[in-house]
Amino acid sequence: MNRIVNFGLLILTLLFSNCSTYLELEDYLDVSTPFNLTNQTIDTETGLTERKSETIEVNSEKWKKLIDWSTGKREGWTTSPASYIGDISVSQGDFRLIHTRGSKGVVIAFTDKEGKPKQYTNVIQEGELSFLYEQ
Repeated sequence: MNRIVNFGLLILTLLFSNCSTYLELEDYLDVSTPFNLTNQTIDTETGLTERKSETIEVNSEKWKKLIDWSTGKREGWTTSPASYIGDISVSQGDFRLIHTRGSKGVVIAFTDKEGKPKQYTNVIQEGELSFLYEQ
C-alpha cells in the first residue's frame, strides 16, 4: 500500500511540476533581417476579419523593442503540441511568434539547429507585446 501511495505522489508531482525551458530566442532570430508583422482585426461595421501586414525594418523602433523583448524573455518556456491562432503574428524565416491582444500568453515556433520543429508557450504580462499592435 505504501508503494502505491509513493508512486501516486510521484505521478502527481510530475504532472503538476512545470517543466519549463530556458531559450535564447536570439539563436533563432536573424538580427540583420526584417520581421513580417500581421495584425488581424474585426471590422466593427461588417464583422469581417481584416488583415494588415507590415515589415518591421531592422533598427526601427518596433524591431528594437522586439529584440529587447526576446533577449529578456528566456525563462519559463513550455513545450506545446497544440495549434494556436492569434490576432498578431510575427515571422522571420522559420521563426513565428503568435499572440492575441489582451491575453497573457505568447507562442513561438521555429526549427531548431537539428532541423526539428519546436513550439513553446509562455506567460506574459497583459500588454507586454502591445507595441506590436500600436500604430
